[in-house]
Formats: sequence, structure tokens, C-alpha cells
Amino acid sequence: MTATALELAGPTEYATLHPYSLPYSMRKFVTIAAVIAMQSKVIILDEPTAGQDRRSLDRLTRIIDYLTQEGKTVITIIHDMAYVANHFKRVVLMANRHVISDSTAGEIFWQPALMQESHIQAPPVSQLASALHWPGQIVTVDEFVEYGRRQS
Repeated sequence: MTATALELAGPTEYATLHPYSLPYSMRKFVTIAAVIAMQSKVIILDEPTAGQDRRSLDRLTRIIDYLTQEGKTVITIIHDMAYVANHFKRVVLMANRHVISDSTAGEIFWQPALMQESHIQAPPVSQLASALHWPGQIVTVDEFVEYGRRQS
């Protein structure tokens, strides 16, 4: 499982190096590989998108998809709402140490009161759709484009 974890997380070329010799963004993936190797049933990722470039975000997505397919529960604490909108079906929104919504990104991001209470902003594409007074629960660029095509 260790080799699979390393391959999945991507740091195979760094496998023999001390983690502090790695760039900060790669250290996160070394940590994720270690957690995967432990074969835990539940995996909690705390701000995994922070400081990551597009390639690293794609790697993170592959890891989460793999873990989900393996039947693992993946809980992600994250403030990157665009990533949330694009990658998670279920969103648990918290504020003041309490769950204030357990729903989909579309349902949450189109409720201004929830956004204000939780001090987060909907993804830019949702904000644009709302400013255009488009109906529905647009949360991804693909949904935005599709709705725009239907209006043409």
C-alpha cells in the first residue's frame, strides 16, 4: 500500500528525501500519502488546496476520487468555494461551531443569508450568474456556459 500511496500522491521521486527538504506544497502530499498508507476508513483533509497550483489541485482531485472509490469517507475542511462547487456533492456548512446547512453547493451558494452567516463567498461564477439574475443554482463554469447556451 505504501507504493500505491506514494504513486497516488505523486512524490515518488522524493521518496528518499527528508520531508523538510521538500517544497511546502509537496509536503502536504507526503502527509496525504502517509495517511493513505495507514488504510484509514475515514480521512480528514484540512485546507488541502492552500498554496497549490493547477497540477497539484488535479492531483488532489485524483486522490479524493480514488479514496472515495475505495469506499473511504473523505472529510475536507476547505475555504476554496470554487473547488467545493466543482468537486463535492455534499457540503456541510458551519459557522460559530455549529452546522448551519447540510446540502449541495447549489443550494447553499444561492442562499445569501447562509453566505453571510458563514462569512464565505459563493464561487465567482455563482456571483456572476446571480448578478445577471439568472435563475437556478449555477455553481460551476460548465453550468454557467450551459445555461448561457440555452438562452441564445
